[in-house]
Amino acid sequence: MPPIRRGAPLSITASIGQLVHRPRFWRSAEDWRGLPRAQRAALVGLSRVYDLFAAAHAGCVRAQPGQVPTVCVGSVVSGGSGKTPVAQAVACFARALTSGAIEPHLLCRGYGGRERGPLRVERGRHSSCLVGDEPLMHAECAPTWVARSRLAGVSAAAAEGAQLVVLDDGLQHRALRPDLALLVVRTPLEQALGNERTLPAGPLRERPADALQRVDAIVILDDTASLAPGRERVDGPAGADLPPSLEHLTSASVPSDDARALEAEIMRLWAEGAAGEARVEPSARSTCPFWQTLTRYWRSYRARNPGAKPRPDPPAVLHALLRPTEASRTALAGRRVVAFSASASPESFARTLESIVRTSGCICAHYAYPDHAHIPDGELRWLLVQARESGAVLVSTAKDAVRLPRWALAEVLRLDVEVV
Repeated sequence: MPPIRRGAPLSITASIGQLVHRPRFWRSAEDWRGLPRAQRAALVGLSRVYDLFAAAHAGCVRAQPGQVPTVCVGSVVSGGSGKTPVAQAVACFARALTSGAIEPHLLCRGYGGRERGPLRVERGRHSSCLVGDEPLMHAECAPTWVARSRLAGVSAAAAEGAQLVVLDDGLQHRALRPDLALLVVRTPLEQALGNERTLPAGPLRERPADALQRVDAIVILDDTASLAPGRERVDGPAGADLPPSLEHLTSASVPSDDARALEAEIMRLWAEGAAGEARVEPSARSTCPFWQTLTRYWRSYRARNPGAKPRPDPPAVLHALLRPTEASRTALAGRRVVAFSASASPESFARTLESIVRTSGCICAHYAYPDHAHIPDGELRWLLVQARESGAVLVSTAKDAVRLPRWALAEVLRLDVEVV
């Protein structure tokens, strides 16, 4: 795999963003220790100020339930944890499990867009400059809203007939109390929590030990990307009893060693944050494949009285895989590609792409831009020239594809991923 190259500066704002968004010292404790001592001291001081303001905000905000049931998919990491595909998977799962009786609505903040909302997103009418890129992705599979105030967004969706709202990235939005909260963490272990420091010294929005006390389940998203030939699979429990539309979800891959190690670390952090609680032995935890546990929660939700909330203590651990869709595998298998991405985790995109083309193709180059950056036409044309000169096709992530101008859509292949 070739090294990931930094894309050309796009503007003064983007150039600054390229320097400060996910700097290298966020990646690991080793990178953090490589900073000069004075710089580390200054960053630690700023992080403590951030922690104080975050704690004060959490203490003065009174959480309220939404008008309809809500599922919050969140993370403690600033970008790149896989919340978006998990939120889409939860929405599709709820729709399929109810045979279409419930049409879930998706709700986002609309990061990167100027719209404050609540606004229902319409593809073809709204642009990524207005609503952000992730809402446009969500709008492909479910009714989608953007709202800076998640509580107002849920109310707007409920007024339009929503019976269930799935929040993409709402764990730190304290004004809304979700009915079910999922915390997404992503392998590999050494990068899942970065250097384990809060902003701006590290990538964490809050201490994981604190966030883990507010969630019902942890989704460990295995970023090995594909089910390689020979990867062991196990059958789901006999009690799964999924409808025909979900029968393909009754099996799940055996969690990798890295996923198991990440599970152990997350549960250690949970025990650290559970004041006065004894450490929970592994046998007492609920460690299940993603879809089977969601099925159990759905049935529990349907059966319980309004207002009751089945919050496991400790949270359940759900193992899931993030892999390319079959259509993307077919389109890219064995191809020579030039890749570009404007995401918080270009390494994950590179690993996924490598898993597809490694047999007879190759990644000629990979250009990385700041997360959520809008790439101008001139830069896109330059990337197309690089691909043609290499005898390759130009490939982007699904999030980057929704930001492309119309003329470029036919020139760029899109890599879609799914949660299984």
